Amino acid sequence: MPGLEGAAVVPADTPERFAIDPDPTTRGEHPGVVLEHTPGVCRWSAERRARLPPPPPDPAITPESTLGAAAADATRAGLVLFAPDLALERERSRWHTLLEALDTRARALYAPTRALALDAVMASCRAIAPGGVLLVATIGPGRSGDGGGLVLADDEVLAYRDLLALVDLHCTHLAAIAWVIDASHATFDPPTRGDDEPALVVVRASDELAPDAARVERHGPGLLGAVLEARIGAGREALCASGSRLDNGELVALLAVGGGGDEDLRAALERARWEAFGAPAVERVIAEGGEEALTPPIVEQIRGAVLAAIPEQPLLVRGRLPDGERCASDDECTRCAPGACQRPVCENGRCGLAPDDGALCDDDDPCTADDRCRSEGCRGEPRVCDDANPCTADTCEPGRGCVAEPVVDGTCDDGDPCTEDDRCDARGACAGQALVCDDGDPCTLDRCVRPEPGDVDPGTAGCVFEATSGPCDDGDPCTLADQCRNRVCAGTARTCGDDNACTLDRCDPATGECRFDPVADLAGCDDGDPCTTLDRCRDGLCVGLARTCDDALACTFDRCEDGRCTHLPAPGLCLSPGGTTCVAVGERPPDAPCLVCAATDRLEPVADDSDVPCADDGLACTIDRCRGGVCAHDDTPETCHDGQGRCVTRGELVTGCLLCQGGGVVTPVASDAPCMDAPGCALGRCDGLGRCVCAP
Repeated sequence: MPGLEGAAVVPADTPERFAIDPDPTTRGEHPGVVLEHTPGVCRWSAERRARLPPPPPDPAITPESTLGAAAADATRAGLVLFAPDLALERERSRWHTLLEALDTRARALYAPTRALALDAVMASCRAIAPGGVLLVATIGPGRSGDGGGLVLADDEVLAYRDLLALVDLHCTHLAAIAWVIDASHATFDPPTRGDDEPALVVVRASDELAPDAARVERHGPGLLGAVLEARIGAGREALCASGSRLDNGELVALLAVGGGGDEDLRAALERARWEAFGAPAVERVIAEGGEEALTPPIVEQIRGAVLAAIPEQPLLVRGRLPDGERCASDDECTRCAPGACQRPVCENGRCGLAPDDGALCDDDDPCTADDRCRSEGCRGEPRVCDDANPCTADTCEPGRGCVAEPVVDGTCDDGDPCTEDDRCDARGACAGQALVCDDGDPCTLDRCVRPEPGDVDPGTAGCVFEATSGPCDDGDPCTLADQCRNRVCAGTARTCGDDNACTLDRCDPATGECRFDPVADLAGCDDGDPCTTLDRCRDGLCVGLARTCDDALACTFDRCEDGRCTHLPAPGLCLSPGGTTCVAVGERPPDAPCLVCAATDRLEPVADDSDVPCADDGLACTIDRCRGGVCAHDDTPETCHDGQGRCVTRGELVTGCLLCQGGGVVTPVASDAPCMDAPGCALGRCDGLGRCVCAP
């Protein structure tokens, strides 16, 4: 199972033997393996067992002792039977605490014989006065079969049914028997009881569906004892019994009801079991595989494995429980000592404490107000400290209450519209400097007006700016003829311009003079020369780079004219059509063999009858020669060729419907002649125009 710890090696019944317990988290009757060391032989032998042997006895624990309350009580007695177990000493300590909480003195027997255990049961019944209560606890590993039983000394078994039968025989004079079975295999079902019989309350850690009895840790004490310890402590407080002795009715009620009945007990067992083994298993899965490893199916597997040891019915009540001391009204609950926000109440005949929600109280905190009882105790709302003075910082200090400290140099408002920069002084008062009304506008008359007593419109107070007219100075030397118009002093803007794209033309606001500042170097411009390129501003001037017209030929004169490059060959030379070389007069360019340099910079076609060879087209049936200054490829008088470069002789078909006449001339085949190259059909007919078509 992911995350869950596995088997453990534990001592067996003799020093030479050890056992492998497959499930150390329960007290069940586990099959396992016993390892034994043979003296004088360097090896261990292993033997499978249907159930593991008990651990060896602890010599530090005496066979019998007294646990619980210091004083004996004739109205109640307890008997605790401990089976051999690795956690025996810790169980003894826990049950001493539990019995003290139940105000009960008990006789404790550790791994007794069956006969001694039965005698102790009978003696305990006889020692209790009529109407009293017997508290029995059977603790440790159990044995299956016939309702189960507790394992005793020498592997004897005290059957739960036998113990109950003995109690019913000798304890008929009692009001109730409370039996805690923190042991495995408590699968019996007690019969019902009449009102004249002692009531029976069985609190058990196992049942038929979950027989193994969970532990609170690996090979640790029982889970049921840990849960009862917490529930009984809380139950005493709820019954107002924290400082007084429980009566017999309250003792039985604590075990039978606890914090809320059978369902609450099972839920408490599940919570404790999950905290002991489930939560650590989840943490191990996350530590080993990360958050993504903790999938819902894995969580359900862990939950199922961990909670499988929790009984479905941990509480069985048979018969009528004793009343004990009953109350009829809240006034009778005088033993209850209510704390803050509590009140004594009588509910279902039992005294207890209930929250006094909503009642006025004092939480002793001067920084809260409207203190009232709430679910979490006496609580108040935070006190709001505000003296309405912006020049004080209002806080609430524990133990003192509201405190107002001056905020020196803090901003505030003194309420005077004719002051400004209002500041807090060291006394916590607000004061400002006289307000200077100046809107910087020469077209207004500026003054400050305070409201008169009785003014209904204080919004007219403060700085007032009345409009004026006539010449003014707007303070800008780059304007001319300044005049006040509609409360604004404005003039006509001075115009500056030098028609140079490489200067920034503006009026200097400091002097009113025009300035022509060079723009940033390398800004784009146009110098008006088509034979320059990459025109850029430099120091306020537009300068371009001369266009390069070099064709890399030493035989040409290169220059730029109206933005175009020209390349004139030297006298006696011609430039080839591709512009890659020069040839002398009378020579043919390599890239145009059908041209000849006739004069300087003049190429002319060679004569058509000169039989000057030119580029071969790769066809054997053509004659390659110059004609009109270009290379021509003429068929021989006896041949023709098709578009795929196939040569045919006179009288052969060039296509299915065209016949070669020689010299590259073809004629159509007569109509209806069969042909094979008609598109869309296997066999076609010539149409007389040289085309092969499908026959209708």
